[in-house]
Amino acid sequence: MNLTPSFSLLACLRSARMALLFSAGILGAACGTSGDAPRPPITDAGDASASEEPPLPDGETETKSAVTFPGGVAPYAYERIAVGVDGSVTIGAGRNDRAVVLGYDGDLVRRYVALGSEATSRTALGGLVAREGGAATLAYRDIDSIAGEGWLLSVGADGKRASTSDEPVRSGGALAVDGEGRLFVGELQGADTGRRATIVRKLAGGAVDTTFGAGGRAVLTCTIAGTSLDTSGPAAIVAARDGSLYASVSASGEVGGAFQVYTMIAKLRANGSMDPSFGQGGCAPITLEAPGQLVVRSDGEVWVGGKTTVASWGVAGVVHLSKSGGVDATLGTNGVYLFAHLEGSGSVLRSMQAQGADILALVDRYVDGQKLQTDLVRLSPGAGERALRSDSKYVDFALSSNEKNLYYLLADRAGRIATPR
Repeated sequence: MNLTPSFSLLACLRSARMALLFSAGILGAACGTSGDAPRPPITDAGDASASEEPPLPDGETETKSAVTFPGGVAPYAYERIAVGVDGSVTIGAGRNDRAVVLGYDGDLVRRYVALGSEATSRTALGGLVAREGGAATLAYRDIDSIAGEGWLLSVGADGKRASTSDEPVRSGGALAVDGEGRLFVGELQGADTGRRATIVRKLAGGAVDTTFGAGGRAVLTCTIAGTSLDTSGPAAIVAARDGSLYASVSASGEVGGAFQVYTMIAKLRANGSMDPSFGQGGCAPITLEAPGQLVVRSDGEVWVGGKTTVASWGVAGVVHLSKSGGVDATLGTNGVYLFAHLEGSGSVLRSMQAQGADILALVDRYVDGQKLQTDLVRLSPGAGERALRSDSKYVDFALSSNEKNLYYLLADRAGRIATPR
């Protein structure tokens, strides 16, 4: 079943606005053009058209899976995928306002844990991280909770909860895990004025690490022109290899006699204190909204993914920061690179990972307000973007720690691509 929208040549050329996507190589395959067009879409295992798909270039190999569920469990819509340092893969999913966590092993879901009460709870998945040996930790929230009530759940490789009750957490919980197995949990403290985004560090065994921050909790404090701002979030957390932490937050307050709202990237030292060498006292302002994607490369440079508004449409974009938090003004326009989009239409950045000097991104493309397709894109600094693969059902992807295996997640199946270059 080919999931990429098909167009006749006349349909593709019906608007001059399509030329933008032709130049990006997004619609080339659909309209019969040559050049740097995307590869054919990934097809379902067992699809008759699968045999017609050409070999993957550059020695790539791919594993496709028709996933089966244990015990007659009905299929769920996949939402998140995470890969641990040991290569274990975990999938977060949901169906009818019910979140679950699933373990994935080739072609079999090997564990199934429902979140909340089947009778009373409507739950949604938040952050998800894979832990060593096939374990996983995730945050989920109550859809009906005005206060942002949520919980933190750890699951062993056997599919059982690590504790009899899930731990309360406020704000839906961005999560990260470092090379020592320590877990970082984003939480919001306070309300209205005086609210602060915080990060709690937990040891591999689950206990709060009281050597981090103040009693195990670090407060993300951002200041502009001498004004201490309220912060909310964090929307994303990254634990860097050198022990430092990065987080994306929203900050607001009275600055220069007017109420201002900023998007900030905050950096913490390994002990949980703000790093004054980064940005302004540990916070670097950027001109992106909804910074839900955050990548820190091994050289300490930072990429942030979010959106900006173009002619009232939300358009996916990225910002590149130096190790000191300075914005790379050579990228895109005024330091913001916008993924290819049609005039009067937008795009959404679903997921982003670094592979060497490049960025891999999953981008939803829209035409006249209707979703066209989702592309797996490679963004190379100085060379622009190239669509590697397209499928309307793409929802997430993750790279292994050595960056050589890419695990992709579609709404109804999962698979692996080796050396996706």
